[in-house]
Amino acid sequence: FRRAIRHMAETVKPDIFHVHNEPDWIATETIRVLRDIKSTAKVVWDIHDPESARLNAVPAEELELIRNVDGIVYVSHEEREWMEWAHPSAVSKPNCTIFSCFPSRVLSEPYMKLAPYRIPNSIVFQGGISEPNIMKKHNLRSETQSGRAVQYYNMRDLANIVEAFCKEGFNFHLYGANTDPGKILPEAAMYSQFGAIAEPSANPFTIIPELSKYEFGFVGFPMRAELFEMAMPNKLFDYLCAGTIPVVINCKAAGEFVEKHKIGIWYKDDSWAEPGVLRRLQSLTDPEVYRNNIKKLLPTLLMDAQIHKLENLYKEVLNGGTDKQQEDKGGCVNDAPSRGGDGCGVAGPVRAGAGNGIYGHRGDTPHRTMGVIGIPET
Repeated sequence: FRRAIRHMAETVKPDIFHVHNEPDWIATETIRVLRDIKSTAKVVWDIHDPESARLNAVPAEELELIRNVDGIVYVSHEEREWMEWAHPSAVSKPNCTIFSCFPSRVLSEPYMKLAPYRIPNSIVFQGGISEPNIMKKHNLRSETQSGRAVQYYNMRDLANIVEAFCKEGFNFHLYGANTDPGKILPEAAMYSQFGAIAEPSANPFTIIPELSKYEFGFVGFPMRAELFEMAMPNKLFDYLCAGTIPVVINCKAAGEFVEKHKIGIWYKDDSWAEPGVLRRLQSLTDPEVYRNNIKKLLPTLLMDAQIHKLENLYKEVLNGGTDKQQEDKGGCVNDAPSRGGDGCGVAGPVRAGAGNGIYGHRGDTPHRTMGVIGIPET
């Protein structure tokens, strides 16, 4: 990796490396390589899953990155608030927040054509998923939600949610995230015990038409935790591109967003688990109202309407942070997240991942309150 970054810096000579987190070492190593070869290239850090929010502590690597990056892209305002509290120096960094959506050019391609019909009483989920009831099955530690491994399994165990929908008569379809598109994820297949249907994993060029087959799309997490308060999952915007109505559970930022724009349904509490509640979705009197609202809002969410914010950020970074960012002004609504692939590259419009939320209580001195894990380099 270091050789590849060095080669790019010395041959392509980009002005900016736009680097994503999760894992953070990608950004860390990029900065270290550029420092070693005395490159003047700037680094923009696209944060969609901050470790400090995940662990309720400040990792040394994250602290090092905040000190050394030249600009930051956030996935939501809630995430920015968290990072500026956990790292006060982040306040002075050039930054912007960008929605997690495709550009219109991609959506207009023939392979993105939406399905001609929707399966009645259907709901879909696409994304990471673990085997059902994995914590109980393997006797994993569950007394805390701050452990990384525990979070990974907890947030992807959809047993209770899938079972609840299936009991209420829904056709629940699962597209488990898989590095081998076209094959069914084994963990997703295990949900057949509840009546769910596992579908072959789809790649980014086929997922939108697949999602358009369904009436609703599930967004959220199987448990309530502050950690996920700031999450704006990628799947939310994929559903909207497919005209599929989002149903949000345990994901406050996403829930407030769909409720504000009347483009989806948000369960603010555990009422979704009560008998008969989910069944009411099947008798919505105005599903087309939601879809019409989605059609009206979608152009403001596409990357076309937001790319100016990223361009302005790049200009500010290249000018040494002297140009003031016009945050969230222009052709898009004022609730913005980001999207970009994993890894790094030269500056350009990309799709970023979804951010997670806060866990624990905020204080005036987060580094002292939460503690720093490891010793950061300067």
